[in-house]
Amino acid sequence: MKNKLIILLLVLAMLLISCTSQNKQIVTINKSIEKATPLTEQVTNETIIENYISSFLTKGYSKYYIINCVECEILSQEVENGKLEAVIHTNMDTNNPLKNPDTVPYIQEAKEKAYKENDPEMKHILQQQYMTLYSEYLKPTESNFAFKLTAELKDGKINEDTIQLFIETDVANGVKYIPAEEILPKN
Repeated sequence: MKNKLIILLLVLAMLLISCTSQNKQIVTINKSIEKATPLTEQVTNETIIENYISSFLTKGYSKYYIINCVECEILSQEVENGKLEAVIHTNMDTNNPLKNPDTVPYIQEAKEKAYKENDPEMKHILQQQYMTLYSEYLKPTESNFAFKLTAELKDGKINEDTIQLFIETDVANGVKYIPAEEILPKN
């Protein structure tokens, strides 16, 4: 048993050393690329789009939620007369702020309502509703967005000062886009 444990520890140590040396090689390779190509030339239009949308959502929602991640998938890009139009599917994972759910007003109200109820059957139903609200408050949530971004191009690169962001709305007769600011929480 002792021999197996020693062998296991040696194998783990070798893996750790191997991974560490591989990471050093990757860092070295990345640094040599940065020296060869200025950082501004490395930024692609896709990166600009993803960063813009991530920043937009983070600024708009971080006051109310913990933003775990924002992932963008560019579904299409069209360039016509020096103007870019891109359709992007975006997923945002969030959590409610880290605090006791019993301090949240709507959860407090549900708890108090269940506590005050005298009818045993109704009390049980209200307690279940309270527990559901309590547990759901702590779970991460996923939001999906369908954006359209337009911008002017200068030498093939997005002119960030010209970016306009729109969001798809549900319409019975097809796709309609409205300014993306309209989805942000209001104070």
